[in-house]
Amino acid sequence: MVASIVVVNAILAPIVKYTYDPSEQYQTGRRCTIQHTGRDMELRVMVCIHNNENLPTILNLLEASYASRESKIGVTALVLVELQGRARPILVDNQNQLHDELRSMSCNASHIENALRQYGQQNEGYVSVQSFTSISTFETMYDDICRISLESGSNILILPFHKRWEIDGTVEISHRTIQTMNINVLQRAPCSVGILVDRSILNPSPSLLMARAAFYVVVFFIGGQDDMETLAYATRMARHECVYVTVVRFLLFGEENSKDRKRDSDLIDEYRYY
Repeated sequence: MVASIVVVNAILAPIVKYTYDPSEQYQTGRRCTIQHTGRDMELRVMVCIHNNENLPTILNLLEASYASRESKIGVTALVLVELQGRARPILVDNQNQLHDELRSMSCNASHIENALRQYGQQNEGYVSVQSFTSISTFETMYDDICRISLESGSNILILPFHKRWEIDGTVEISHRTIQTMNINVLQRAPCSVGILVDRSILNPSPSLLMARAAFYVVVFFIGGQDDMETLAYATRMARHECVYVTVVRFLLFGEENSKDRKRDSDLIDEYRYY
């Protein structure tokens, strides 16, 4: 009996792994992007938060996205908690219930949730906030991220960077597995993906939400779908009274009459007067 169980498992496991790919559910055929979202439509942003250090920068990014009566913002936040020991991976909807187990495993989760709730209250009527907590290994956490972004219809997904800057200016790798998670998400995500490289620990930025300070955004435009998506996001930010956007375009010599250059020029002009 033991030998038969071993043989069956040895045969079935490779067959199931070969025939079933769970990432196929994310391949919708049409990616949900910012540039295909109308000006008066809700912008849906999903942010993945690993620790409290990135929270001020994420809140500034959300505030700069300009929530208004004409164009609201739906925020889906996923707190990433690394699984400890032999506990079972779980995905928690923070709106429906309070988990003492969750708080014992990560004290950051409640702090992040409170900050997001305060952001939603200060933009009441314009912003809706929904938060989840994923307690899993970083090697498999991409599945929760892609599934939630698909179910929430997110236009853009913000991921944490796997490196961080120390106060003395040195750079260290905080979690190598976060890099693997980001690669898996980039390969499977049903929407646009941005990786947040946060250097605010070296030069803290003032709070755009509280101080209404001036923020300067620079877009380096080379060409292609990714740069078009970045330009669409920056155009939305430019509507904010405290955000100033500068577009720096790089041109390649010898392609003055190419169709791609003309299309990019028309797109930039269109967004300039948007």
